Amino acid sequence: MLDEEMELGHRLDAIAIGTTTCLATCMTGFITLKFLHFLSISDSKDQRFARCVGSAALIMHMAQLIAQLENTWLAMTRFATSTPFNVFLYEGIETLFTLFIVICVQMHFSRIARAFVNNKRRWNLFSAVSCSLTCIAGLATSAIILSDLSHGRLQRNTPPKLSVQLTVCWAVWLSSATAFDITVLSVLTKHILKHRAGTVQISFKSLLSRILLVAV
Repeated sequence: MLDEEMELGHRLDAIAIGTTTCLATCMTGFITLKFLHFLSISDSKDQRFARCVGSAALIMHMAQLIAQLENTWLAMTRFATSTPFNVFLYEGIETLFTLFIVICVQMHFSRIARAFVNNKRRWNLFSAVSCSLTCIAGLATSAIILSDLSHGRLQRNTPPKLSVQLTVCWAVWLSSATAFDITVLSVLTKHILKHRAGTVQISFKSLLSRILLVAV
């Protein structure tokens, strides 16, 4: 019975890792194309900060994808040979990459949204608190994962459970990042709607596509 449960756990994790890797690869292609398009149309002097932050985030995203591909190869190889394995080492490393990317994105959109808000001091305070919570929670999440790799369910006779600390860190990270994303999306969407009838006439389809692009 225990062997059947472990085999089922191996199978489910292998499927999950393979699926997320495919999605991450497709997303990487989309992000790379968008960033290359941005580099082609932006001014190197006026957009120097955005170019540097975007380049750093893209490099870290590529490193994250490489780690995920290595994780996928390990998972599939071990699954094919029915060998117990632990993916939490790669999960901890990928979490660090993800955190760095999130911070870069928040810094970039924080500067953009700041230009459209009236109370810039309040916005600076909100951005600082949100980024700090995200950074602390992300580092704590990665540290908890890397500090005790034995809690992975792919180790023999180890139950699949997350510690309370890890759950709290994930919740704080997700909450702070989501609150920041929703706030930035609201500010930019409000600005787009406010200037819809400005210098050019924007169709509803074009307006919707811009809002969705901002959301992504």
